[in-house]
Amino acid sequence: MLVLLCLTLATGAWAQTETLLTTILSADNTSFTSGSKTFDNKATVTFSGDVRNDGDYFGWFSDEERTLTVTAAEGYTITRVKFYNESGPAFDEQAPFEAILGHVDNYGYITKVNGTSIGYQGVTKIEVYGYGPYKVSLKEGTEDATSWRGKVGEGNYHALPLEDLAAGTTVSVKYSGWKLVKSVKATKEADPPGKPAAQATAEDKGKLIGTDGNIYDDDVAATDAGTTAVAKIVYIGATGHGTYTHGLALALTNEGWNWSWYDAMTACNNKNTSTPVTNATWLLASQAQWDYMLGANGAGSYTALRDGYNLGKSFYWSSTESSSNEACDYDFFHGEWSWSSKSFGHSVRACLAF
Repeated sequence: MLVLLCLTLATGAWAQTETLLTTILSADNTSFTSGSKTFDNKATVTFSGDVRNDGDYFGWFSDEERTLTVTAAEGYTITRVKFYNESGPAFDEQAPFEAILGHVDNYGYITKVNGTSIGYQGVTKIEVYGYGPYKVSLKEGTEDATSWRGKVGEGNYHALPLEDLAAGTTVSVKYSGWKLVKSVKATKEADPPGKPAAQATAEDKGKLIGTDGNIYDDDVAATDAGTTAVAKIVYIGATGHGTYTHGLALALTNEGWNWSWYDAMTACNNKNTSTPVTNATWLLASQAQWDYMLGANGAGSYTALRDGYNLGKSFYWSSTESSSNEACDYDFFHGEWSWSSKSFGHSVRACLAF
């Protein structure tokens, strides 16, 4: 039997799994200040006019009102975009996906997303979420048959599965088997489930850890697995902890911005009750543990750690005490260690040892 089947892939016609398609950092693209640029062949950023980019604190900004628009590259669909600046992130979940730079209000130039200000700095990071091309597979016409796939030249069919197919593509499938064809479908394969954080390798740096103690590519994959992403992996290796020895991750947001050392220690320890993570422990990183995360096997530099993990340009407490009244803190303004009275107010980011 020879059957020739045709179908046209329509966006939304089959279930698609949303994932983090690409992350775009202003610090990596300081020369990009006008026109359009496509990232990872997945998403294109376009400016309505010339902007500026200091690559660090302000990111992409302008003294005149400009629109930063994110559109999907061919074969991809964008479902939402997350814009970051020093004041925090904001989601835009409806096309056109835009941030307005240099909008003037009574207080100066601000950045707006969905009509709401996200602060006076520009855009420092863009996360693009959505899904990619379709895949076509065939199922033979018996009740217990499973979807079968192969390569060109194998079996009684041609080049299945057909991968990386954009929405709107017309596909012809030639089948010469002897059974009736039960169905032809296009799907987006589910992301693989997370693996235990204790099995992390260097390739997992920058990925997320869920409360189940597993590693996920992004928060969508964690949610699909029934868990919540709570930390981002910075460092793989010995941690200086007696029990958890595989690596270090940082919480996704600060515990606070102007806390004493005593409050910092308490808050990080309390996360083990409020947000427990399987086979891991929350703590306030010591000076040595911060150095692990700053070093070559971690983020590689203080700017990479600060910008890649959404830390602010401020002082962050460590758990290391320099005296009974003072503790070590790290200056993410200038990239250096100092020490302060434990009563001073500094930023606090919890660390996860796993």
